[in-house]
Amino acid sequence: MKSITLSLILLALSYSCEKASAVPFNKKVARMAPSQGAVILCLGNSLTLGYHLPDPATQSYPAQLAKFQEFSSDTILNKGINGITTIQMYARVNVDVTPYISFFLPRMAIIQEIGNDIFWSGAKAWDAFSRFENYAHTLRYYGFNVVVMTNPERNNYFFGYAKTPGGDDSTVYQVKMDSANRLIREFWIQFANELADVAADPRLARYSPTYFLPDHVHLSAKGYAVEDSVIVKSIYH
Repeated sequence: MKSITLSLILLALSYSCEKASAVPFNKKVARMAPSQGAVILCLGNSLTLGYHLPDPATQSYPAQLAKFQEFSSDTILNKGINGITTIQMYARVNVDVTPYISFFLPRMAIIQEIGNDIFWSGAKAWDAFSRFENYAHTLRYYGFNVVVMTNPERNNYFFGYAKTPGGDDSTVYQVKMDSANRLIREFWIQFANELADVAADPRLARYSPTYFLPDHVHLSAKGYAVEDSVIVKSIYH
């Protein structure tokens, strides 16, 4: 009986330690065996979901990411939700994140938000960034290696909002988003394993009908292909 109790205690301690620390992010090292892939959660808002694409199941960035050889043995799950904010993402951790904790598989999370946080509430860049940072810390607590993404240009005027529900016109909104992106670039190493700076790519830094949909907010299939190239490069640099 004592040996069984001791075994249970040791199992609980090992689980706690695994939750509290992530595997070093070099993905090739993180794999436990060459034939064993990782569980990769793509978490975010409509930009992750692939909103307004003709076929999000094949054209969104999570779907296209699965086509890269580097991710061919991974399980990639699109957890994007249209309209969701960082606060709401945090509230869904037990739904979208914790069910994928595994003793046996490396686990990763690619996250992108802040845009809706500012859109709906008019939050200051620092406040929105801080919530995003806390969300990333939570994922790392659960043992996920975290890739944080910056945000492409977003002009809500063409999306039908002269002013956002938070009260920002398109100029003020983009100033806040640019500031949030700068904060991610400056501090990402404190709360993430890698940075995928998609906003630094000139194809996504300003509106282009090739890489954006006509609403000037969501990306086309080609725009998501650009994001994927940045993500792959950030992980396999």
